[in-house]
Amino acid sequence: AACVAAGGEIAAVWSEAARAGLTQALRAAAGHRGAASVEKALPWIDRWAASWFTARVEGCRAAEVEGAVTPELAAQTRACLAERREELVALLDVLVEDPKVAMQRAVSAAASLTPVATCADPAALARRPAPPDDPAALLRLGALRRELLRIQGLLASGRYADGLTRAEALRAGAVALGLASLVAEAELLVGMHAAKLQKFDVAVPALG
Repeated sequence: AACVAAGGEIAAVWSEAARAGLTQALRAAAGHRGAASVEKALPWIDRWAASWFTARVEGCRAAEVEGAVTPELAAQTRACLAERREELVALLDVLVEDPKVAMQRAVSAAASLTPVATCADPAALARRPAPPDDPAALLRLGALRRELLRIQGLLASGRYADGLTRAEALRAGAVALGLASLVAEAELLVGMHAAKLQKFDVAVPALG
């Protein structure tokens, strides 16, 4: 029961109310076109949320019931799933904030959500960078990673100018903390947003 409840954490993000809110926003922005877009996007999000639920339940059972994984691997799995959930939060926020733009890319944005299966891959989990020991740095890292997920949502929804500005700020924040892996992720987002805006003087160095 506890593990099923853990899987139910996704309902705080994706529920009937969330579905209704997204549907209403896109329909209000674009009428029939918005309705068609959201009807195509919803199944993608539904399937992703279901896969998150399954992964969370199975991960919990493997750790808490069967004792089949180490405490370290269990913690990495939970952290990965929490990050994937935050990715969905960020995407939904972006879609609802600017539905006229989002309507054109709602389906591709939903389809671009990172597969939850990566959180069940021990090799992928082992490649996740270790968090900093300093509590203040850890809090800052959490804020920067949430911002990274939001910028990914901006890219998926076509809001490139806003995304580029925020990606450059994210890169600066990651540099200040000395987080090489986050700097690399931010650099990639700078390049991708800049390329979409045809700012190749910015994109080429970032992607090179």
